[in-house]
Amino acid sequence: MKRQNLTQEAKKVMWATMAMSVLMTTPCFAGSLMSTSMVQAQTEMVPAAPISESDFIVSGNNSVTAENGDNSILTIWSRIGYAAHNLSPYYSFVNGDSLITARGITFGNTKAEVMEKYGNREAKPYDSASDPWYQKMISDGAADAYTFAASVSAVEYFTKPYGMRFHFDQQDKLTGIIYFRDYNRNDESTGAVKPNEGYYYYVTTDIYDNDSQSMLHKGEVTLDSDRELYNMALEKDRYPFGLMADPVGDMKIANVTDNAFTVYYEAWPGIEQESYYNEATAWKESFHSDNDKWVADGSLTASDVYWVVNDSDTFTIYAKYDNMNWETGAVTGHYTEIKTYKRIQ
Repeated sequence: MKRQNLTQEAKKVMWATMAMSVLMTTPCFAGSLMSTSMVQAQTEMVPAAPISESDFIVSGNNSVTAENGDNSILTIWSRIGYAAHNLSPYYSFVNGDSLITARGITFGNTKAEVMEKYGNREAKPYDSASDPWYQKMISDGAADAYTFAASVSAVEYFTKPYGMRFHFDQQDKLTGIIYFRDYNRNDESTGAVKPNEGYYYYVTTDIYDNDSQSMLHKGEVTLDSDRELYNMALEKDRYPFGLMADPVGDMKIANVTDNAFTVYYEAWPGIEQESYYNEATAWKESFHSDNDKWVADGSLTASDVYWVVNDSDTFTIYAKYDNMNWETGAVTGHYTEIKTYKRIQ
């Protein structure tokens, strides 16, 4: 396939966008987590109460209360540069010897007790392979990351722009809490974030080990239009893990609605650039939303392959696969291919 040459203006836009992504870090308050046992979900339905700034005030013995007189996570964010008017999403993994939320929830409480205080919400299975914030913890070497990897379910509450995500073990006991602020999502997070229409370029491939629940390989960011450099990066990041070197490099997203969009893929080599993404003739694929993910039409749920729109100009494709020794046919690992794309115009 053909690697298009970017205009200088498009390159500037891409590099500026990437720079913002690199600079956006995750505040992470270190400490220990607890895990323990099982109850049935409550039978009485409790309406979900809105999440507000007051929910970001905590008590107990933890790094938030040790650093702030007002016990507010938002105060810490403001102090380290995450101003309230900044639209980038920020997350904190708040841990410690003891943590009590503004509504009286602490580690070891049951899922039913959390819902009694915060309202009924669907508890979704947790998959660390599709959680970019868990992967951020891994790349930063955060000691508590593996506690989140051991979560089997999570319940999330969101009222724009504030949210909380509660993590539970196999016994439905609370093991960790994530606080976040995200202006890019809709209230109550009822659907997947929508991508912007436009042209997208391949950026990188990461490989996640599903067995050890850890990042196996962080790929090289590939923004250069030089074909040789592009191929070298692809071979290094993909060949050793049983993948073809050349993924779909470029694509166009169009016809975006709240619940669907269409992807038009790049033309095959030899076809004139003017005919790229011709909606009448291009290879295309339609997608629909599945909670916070996007899946191709024909797939009922996001199981082994799905898309996550990180923000309106960046998305990631997650694809689980078995890595095989092609000489013996033996399966040598269970991995997830994580491909990131960014909008260039």
